[in-house]
Amino acid sequence: MYAYNTNAAGVYPKRGNETGNGRRHGYLRGWARTGADGRYALHTIRPGAYPGRNDPAHIHVTITPPSAEEYWIDEVVFNDDPLLTADRRSKLPNLGGSGIVSPVRNARGVLIATRNITLKPTTTAAVGGFDTLMVDTAASVVRWKGTKFLGLGKHEGIVRIGSGSLAMNGTSGIAGAFTIDMRTIEVTDIPSTDPIPRNRLRDHLVDEDFFWVDRYPVASFVLTSVRRAADNRYTVDGTLTMRGVSHPVSFEATLLSFERGVLRVKADLEINRHR
Repeated sequence: MYAYNTNAAGVYPKRGNETGNGRRHGYLRGWARTGADGRYALHTIRPGAYPGRNDPAHIHVTITPPSAEEYWIDEVVFNDDPLLTADRRSKLPNLGGSGIVSPVRNARGVLIATRNITLKPTTTAAVGGFDTLMVDTAASVVRWKGTKFLGLGKHEGIVRIGSGSLAMNGTSGIAGAFTIDMRTIEVTDIPSTDPIPRNRLRDHLVDEDFFWVDRYPVASFVLTSVRRAADNRYTVDGTLTMRGVSHPVSFEATLLSFERGVLRVKADLEINRHR
């Protein structure tokens, strides 16, 4: 597992010699491997909230199971944080189980908190008569098309799905949660032979004036209902969260195939970043 967090001032502190993830995450970060019993321990400070924002203080965590790809789970947040409102609690995707912890100070004055993690299954599993289908992140992709203001030009690219699952009964989805790893966003309509404009656009997308990937590395979609529209088309309702802002969305999805426990779906969703 990999974890990182801000300092008490809500800033990712850097020493100036960071490489790799450290250039974005600072030095309050690290890796851990569970023991044979599945237990782990992380030692860090209690982070502060981002200055000037209403996001609860949190610790980012990703998991890399054996022979599987890395994926995000719910951030560790603190039950006594006044910024962790009832509305925010209700919108937590519950990936990997609840990330809400209640720290207790021990005799040495150290805060201790327990965060139990439930790993996603690697195969389809029947639960209460329903099949829980896991997203094949290697075979799935989000293709984006961004249109400039007043339609004056556009750009296209891809971004990878971090994790996801869908509880199924036949061909009707009843629940699901998905994450999008915004760190993987790429531009595809500018050829790799033109690296300067290609990289300049990508840097613009990950910066604060767009997706602000340093602060919001994950977007999420929590499915709330699926309704048959016609034949193999369905209307999907849910909550989309980007840059810490959640909005209800509704879009049409087309069922391409569902056989041998493998579901293939295509969907288009339009997002207006000015709303």
